[in-house]
Amino acid sequence: ASLAPTREIILVGSRAPIGFFAYPNKPSKHYPEDAGITVLTAVAAGWPAWRAAGRTPVALLRGGELRGPARSIVPGTGPVALGARLALARRGRAGLAIAVLAASGAVVLLMLGLATLLTGLRDDPGALGKRYALTVKLDADRVDAVRALPGVEDAGARYVVRGADSFSLGEPVKVVAFAGDHTRFEDPPLAVGRRLRDAGEAEIGLGLASALGVAPGGTLAVQLPGGGEARFRVVGTVRALEDDGRIAYVRPDRVLDAEPGLASEVVVRPRPGADREELNAGLRSLGAEPVAVGGATSNSGAFLDTLAGLLRVVAVLDALVCLYALVQALGLVARDRRPTLALLRATGASAATIRLVLLGAAFALALPAVLLAVALERWVLAPLTGDLAAGYADLAGGATGLQALAVAAAFSVLSVLAAMRVAGRVLDEPPVVGLREA
Repeated sequence: ASLAPTREIILVGSRAPIGFFAYPNKPSKHYPEDAGITVLTAVAAGWPAWRAAGRTPVALLRGGELRGPARSIVPGTGPVALGARLALARRGRAGLAIAVLAASGAVVLLMLGLATLLTGLRDDPGALGKRYALTVKLDADRVDAVRALPGVEDAGARYVVRGADSFSLGEPVKVVAFAGDHTRFEDPPLAVGRRLRDAGEAEIGLGLASALGVAPGGTLAVQLPGGGEARFRVVGTVRALEDDGRIAYVRPDRVLDAEPGLASEVVVRPRPGADREELNAGLRSLGAEPVAVGGATSNSGAFLDTLAGLLRVVAVLDALVCLYALVQALGLVARDRRPTLALLRATGASAATIRLVLLGAAFALALPAVLLAVALERWVLAPLTGDLAAGYADLAGGATGLQALAVAAAFSVLSVLAAMRVAGRVLDEPPVVGLREA
């Protein structure tokens, strides 16, 4: 009704000022009031047009076809934020892609963690429960002389003899005897029972306990090479990896009674930061050549090295699976949002802008996948893997923090590669093909 004096009003919105033109239909005595209403209408309609024309196409498309949580989860108006919203708008599809990437990433972390564990078993004696770094062939009465050397934190006499179970001679037993508390030098995790306290007690490995059917409270009878026999009451079982767990820790009294003349060696635990050359020179001055303690024997060390390399190869192959899954997920996003990408290109978006949109979609899938992969590996896969070896040793094969950061960086690189691959296919298609589906 207020526009009755005019035949038509044309509002043109652009980056230039709004223009409006009124063509009188018939003379009127209310030109000031009519002109004011016309100006007010033009301003009310022209101001939104002015704001819209002054914004980038990406900002105009923000949330245009996106509803639900995607708009609130991903803030911002740039092409990366738009790509993230495009990927997360289809919640079921995005969740499935994230789950696949998280599972693959968790396997990569597990393989790297296990490879590090095997390398430690090969090189680090502490991984086998050994808390000393050097051994020397000296009599037990020379322990005090070794302990007095500069750079020595502790030293003790160690006796080792291999025998067989008296009731089943086909079952080998490695007997390790220390004077005093053996956990000062060898400290395998205790599985059941308690530590030994006197010369008549023994701790046995779970491998030996399983082979002989002996539990805490039972008797271990060992036939020694010299023909003597030593018997012990089992008070605990330990998770020992050495010799497949067929090992027994005892005090040396009964062993020496059954096997007179058994030679000893002295184990040495250096002080932290001690000069190793000076320590070796001091041990040589006592008439013995020091021997460095390794994590495994030479034969098993080569096997562990090969196995660690194989696990790293599996991790790389699984990373390629992640790349394939990410490319497929981005391909679905690009196909589903074909009209949006085509409209961006038709309104002047450059190839770099399209790549950034797809990169944002890739990051929206890869970032939560990395976080879930770390949680899945740390609290599910690593404990399950450790339980598989619980019969012999307490193995913690979880990935380190540095390895988790490396996997996160690898996922970032994979996101870039996947975005570039899918962007190349999108840019090869004319925009009009996508606009037909709009």
